[in-house]
Amino acid sequence: MSYPEDSPRLRFVAESELDTGERYSGKVTAVVNGFWAVHPQKGIVVWGYGPRSVQLYPQYNPDLRVAEKLVQSLYPWAEVKKIPLVLLRHNGMPLTKEKS
Repeated sequence: MSYPEDSPRLRFVAESELDTGERYSGKVTAVVNGFWAVHPQKGIVVWGYGPRSVQLYPQYNPDLRVAEKLVQSLYPWAEVKKIPLVLLRHNGMPLTKEKS
């Protein structure tokens, strides 16, 4: 089973919008050198149970082979990309510049 890129379960965050946390105070989870599912135009892939889902699941893995299998089976339109640092909020949504 794979998800179409316009699935209501998916959200995207442009890489240019990822925040380094310099202006943020609070608890975050740091994903360092993770291999991410990335839509070529929309950015990193975040999965939820639906458009109003509160808990989100960023689509990455620390192991390149696992990330490649994830993308191949669920997101064939995406690519795998190693991103040096992504900060995640408590609900799994990446920290972005506009919402810091």
